Amino acid sequence: MKNEQFAEAASNTVDAAYNFLELSLESIEKLTMIQLTSSKKLLNETSQTIKGITGTANSKDLLEKVNLFTSNALENNICNCKDAYEVLSATQSKVSKIFETYFHETQKAASYAVEAITKFSPKETNFAADFFKNSLNGINQAIDIFSKVASQTAELATDSVKAATQATASSVKKSTNDKK
Repeated sequence: MKNEQFAEAASNTVDAAYNFLELSLESIEKLTMIQLTSSKKLLNETSQTIKGITGTANSKDLLEKVNLFTSNALENNICNCKDAYEVLSATQSKVSKIFETYFHETQKAASYAVEAITKFSPKETNFAADFFKNSLNGINQAIDIFSKVASQTAELATDSVKAATQATASSVKKSTNDKK
């Protein structure tokens, strides 16, 4: 392996680590903002509901206010879970791409190294080089299959989360409307 190739491989490793850490921090920031926004909204709604309840003399009105608060809180939690899921799903996809790119770059560097070794002693290293190249091809095929399965699984999970969110929101709305 030439010095330039080694430097490039080292640079790729540093870039992959940097991208991974930057993505992690961005995701943590987004999840934290979702949590903070949710907490502030819940605090505000709880405060308003308690103020409204304290001035209510009728038990029917009291029950309606509590049911409305509960329904709104549940809907907000569902939305927050969906938002968090979207952040995590996007992060997972980006992390997969970072590591897939890094893995391919590492494979390229390893292939160059094997080719360089075969130039020095072609007869003794042909078998090893062929074995290594065949192994890389097999690994690449396995990664492609895994990527396709992961993509299908993520799509299925996304569809399931959307369906569950819609069903839960509908049942909450129906339950709230039935109690009125």
